[in-house]
Amino acid sequence: MIFWILFSILLLLLLACTAIAWILYSAMMIRKDTLHYPASADPYAKERLEVQRWNADHLSGCLRIPLRGDSVTLIGYYYPLCPNSKKAVLCVHGYTSEHTERLALAELYRSLGYNILAPDCRAHGESSGIHRTMGYYDEEDVILWARYLTDVLGIEEIILDGVSMGAATVLAASGHPDLPSSVTAVVADCGYTSTHDIYAYQLKHTYHLPVFPILNIAEWFCRHCGHFSSTENAPIDRVRASHTPTLILHGAEDDFVPYFMAGQLYNACAAPKKMVTIPDAQHANSHFAHPELYQQAIRDFLTDLPHHA
Repeated sequence: MIFWILFSILLLLLLACTAIAWILYSAMMIRKDTLHYPASADPYAKERLEVQRWNADHLSGCLRIPLRGDSVTLIGYYYPLCPNSKKAVLCVHGYTSEHTERLALAELYRSLGYNILAPDCRAHGESSGIHRTMGYYDEEDVILWARYLTDVLGIEEIILDGVSMGAATVLAASGHPDLPSSVTAVVADCGYTSTHDIYAYQLKHTYHLPVFPILNIAEWFCRHCGHFSSTENAPIDRVRASHTPTLILHGAEDDFVPYFMAGQLYNACAAPKKMVTIPDAQHANSHFAHPELYQQAIRDFLTDLPHHA
C-alpha cells in the first residue's frame, strides 16, 4: 500500500515537471508575436521611439536582403551609412526583439566609418522559422551573413555586435571554425554563458523551481521537437577557441542574465578581451542607462584594434 502511494506521488511529480518543462519549451522556444515594451512600464520608451524614428528616416536608403539559411529564409536590412567604406557592423538583436534593436548605436558606428547590417534572427521579425534556438542555429546564420557581407557587398572588416541572445550568438560565432577572416572584433552586451545556464538560473532564482528534472525534460523537447540543444555550442565553450578581439559589456543590475556570467565569459575567452561594467543598468538597457559611458567603451575598444583605420 505504501509503495503504491509513493509511486503515485512520484508519478504526479514527474507529470507536473513534464508539464512545466513543456510550458517552458513552448513559451520560450516556439515563435510568438514580437514582444513590445508597454510604454507605461518602460523607463526608456522615449529612447526606443527615437530608434524607430531613426529607422523610419533611413528605410528608403537601406537594402532589404533575403538570405536562405538551412531551412529558413532570413531577412536583413543593410544601412549604407558610409558608402565608400569597406567596414560594417553585423548587429544581432535579443530574444523576441527584431532588427532595429541595436540601431540605437547607428550614429556611433557611422562616426567610426561603419555601415550596418541588421538581420532579423530566425523565428523573429520578418525571418521565417518556428523555433527560437537561443543561438544554437543563429550562430550559423551569423556566419552566413558575414560571408554575404564579404562575398557580395565587398566588406573587408566586420564587427559582430549583439545584445542578450544576440550577444550569446556573436560570442558563439567568434569561436566557430568557419568564421570568416573578415570578422575583426566582437561587441557583446549582456550575453549568457549557455541557454541551459540562463534557464537554470531563472528557474531557481525567479520561479523557485527545481532545475532537475525540469530542464532535463525540456532538453528532450528541444532535441526531439526543435532539433537543437540547450547545452551544445554554448558561448562559454566557443569563446575558449576564439581569436577575435572581444568587448564584453554588462549592466551591474541585470537580474535576467546575471552579472556574474559576464565574468565567466571574460575568464573563458581566449581572445584579446576587455570587460566594461555599466553601473545601475538593468538587462539590455545599458546603452540607454549610460549612453556616453557605453558608447565611449565601444569607441575606445574599436579604435584600439590593431588594424583600425
